[in-house]
Amino acid sequence: MTRLKELDIVALTEDRQAKHFETEKPITLYKGQVGTIVMEYDNNVFEV
Repeated sequence: MTRLKELDIVALTEDRQAKHFETEKPITLYKGQVGTIVMEYDNNVFEV
């Protein structure tokens, strides 16, 4: 498996439930949405 790193472009492979970072309101992230990794916090924990 390829190791993910900062500035890699990634896409969701399934729908995910999450909380908005600032408002804490629930949001749905949909399969196919694309983003860029901006930071790795721990092994396999990323900010996109």
